[in-house]
Amino acid sequence: MDCQVLPGMQGKLWIDQKTFQWVKVTAQVIHPVSIEGFLAQVEPGTRFELKKAPVANGVWLPSHFALKSQAKVLFLINRSSAENETYSDYTKANRFEQTGSTETPASPSETNPKGSKS
Repeated sequence: MDCQVLPGMQGKLWIDQKTFQWVKVTAQVIHPVSIEGFLAQVEPGTRFELKKAPVANGVWLPSHFALKSQAKVLFLINRSSAENETYSDYTKANRFEQTGSTETPASPSETNPKGSKS
């Protein structure tokens, strides 16, 4: 897929002073960004925010994601969308769980956080 996103965006990055982990990033589109030439164009005003929080010793994982987007598809169809997701209650998933005398891989639901959309 051919697109150059970064030249059309500006953003901020927050860093935790004690751990040097990034804890929040926000960005917004300031110039139209074309995707595959004429296929779609992401419009100025599109923005996102991603936050991370510590969940274990030195492990930081996403805690919040928000997106508000505006785009034109084939230069004819205006499309807007919004997402607001919160992630919490992370648990460490075992690589393999023991059932009887055989080992089976953990199910995908065990490796995902409890997420909520609003």
